[in-house]
Amino acid sequence: MNKKNLIVANWKMNLKTNDGVKLVQHVLDNGYDSDVIEVVICPSFLSLEAINRTVTKSPISVGAQNIFWIAGEGPYTGEVSSYLISGVCDYVIIGHSERRTILNEDDVLINKKVVSAIENDIVPIICVGETETNTSESDVKSMIFEQIAYAYDGISDEDAINTVIAYEPSWAIGTGNNNDSEVINRVCLECIRGGLNELYDSRVSNLVRTIYGGSVTGSIVSEIVQQEFVDGVLVGGASLSPDGFLEILRNSY
Repeated sequence: MNKKNLIVANWKMNLKTNDGVKLVQHVLDNGYDSDVIEVVICPSFLSLEAINRTVTKSPISVGAQNIFWIAGEGPYTGEVSSYLISGVCDYVIIGHSERRTILNEDDVLINKKVVSAIENDIVPIICVGETETNTSESDVKSMIFEQIAYAYDGISDEDAINTVIAYEPSWAIGTGNNNDSEVINRVCLECIRGGLNELYDSRVSNLVRTIYGGSVTGSIVSEIVQQEFVDGVLVGGASLSPDGFLEILRNSY
């Protein structure tokens, strides 16, 4: 299957709404080849509707950075469900390493959020990866297999196909360090697709998109997305600059 490279911008807790709208408009005004890449912008909850209005009738999609695990409505002060964002977002990031480490989200909770997203027809971008730079290959594989097994618990083949997995080793997030592109490719093949193949079959493992996140910049993105088993990138800090993000998009063909 010929998949478009998927470029996801995770703005984290940055950019007020007006600044976010200006950034997206800059990207739309200056252009990229939407026939070969798919772009998803994930702003804060405050900016979701404004960004959604800005990208109307454009090829850019909108995603959330998180959701509550209850799929509907209810007395959950401060939380936002997949139901509430279902008319605004096509994607949602789930299990980002910052939420796993800083907010202590575990694999059981992440699975609940995946189920919630699927119930409201939102594509979950499920983050997996090791925590330490010196983790052995066998330990990385074991860790990712376990994360995938939990995340996809109770998920059907057809629902699994409509998910994305982001390999993001937490030691590379916001550090300026990133994995070697060949290592990234091997993890996407052996750990992520291998784990999916054990849970499902080769059809599912071949159709689920696997992307990489971890200090991605315009200077390295081309080498990453050219790897056979990498289908795109999850971009953090570099997506906050209009020109820097455009460079990433144009180097992702």
